[in-house]
Amino acid sequence: MFKRGRKLLRKYWRISKEGPFFRIAQWAFSKFVSLAVMVDKTLFNETLVSPPTNTRVKFTIIQTQSDRIILNWEAQKACRWIENMYELQICKDLNANTDILDAMWEESYRGEECKYDCKDLVQATRYRFRVRIFNSKGTSSWTTGEFETRQEPVQNGGSGPGYIWRQNSQEIQLCLECRADARPKDIVVDCKPLGLCVSDKGMGENKILLAGEFTKPVSHTDIAWILHHDKKDKKNKVLIVLQKQDPTSKQKDHWRSVFKSHPFIDPRFLPHGLIPGKFEVV
Repeated sequence: MFKRGRKLLRKYWRISKEGPFFRIAQWAFSKFVSLAVMVDKTLFNETLVSPPTNTRVKFTIIQTQSDRIILNWEAQKACRWIENMYELQICKDLNANTDILDAMWEESYRGEECKYDCKDLVQATRYRFRVRIFNSKGTSSWTTGEFETRQEPVQNGGSGPGYIWRQNSQEIQLCLECRADARPKDIVVDCKPLGLCVSDKGMGENKILLAGEFTKPVSHTDIAWILHHDKKDKKNKVLIVLQKQDPTSKQKDHWRSVFKSHPFIDPRFLPHGLIPGKFEVV
């Protein structure tokens, strides 16, 4: 009987939380808290408000596109009676010494939300952000983060440090510069399903031209490369064609980047279906 009574109590409590009376009680309590805070502010010089100096803000989910960065952050409540207020600033010049020059920071947002959509940004550009809590008793320390907008795809690919890349549904093409007097026997291309290393033996010591871990696996047995002299800019280039282990036929499956931790392209501009066609020599 006692056990059955506990089950009934849990059932009625669950029903009451979904009903109008519980919502009315929540509304009444919030109004009571607001009134208490207002009285405290008017008569007692905000004794209920705690300074946020010991509260730390942390960036969480960051969503990036070619022209916008959507920032999310979180923090514990600095004061149990009032909601946190946040100040977000952006610095568009990463070469500036922002530790000294506060004037380089621009205020982007001020309010209670833990989310901000920063629009009208330049593609493939790194920005610096900082956020803190503030109230009438003071401010917390700044939390700083750097985030980069994505590239707009060129031939469904993009660029990374020292190379450019293109893709279709079956293949990835990489193009990287090498020495003007390099010969095919100097170039070593070591490809594995999850990584690639390209080096130049003609530099004395083995010179690494490109190395990284793939974002998705490739077929390491189906690899082709040539040493190509570009007549337009008169430079020697190594062209590498990799076969995707899993051909892509949907927008969500096409590659966003060749290597992990390298710049990403904006997938909104990729085809929704197959990527047909052959590569142009780049």
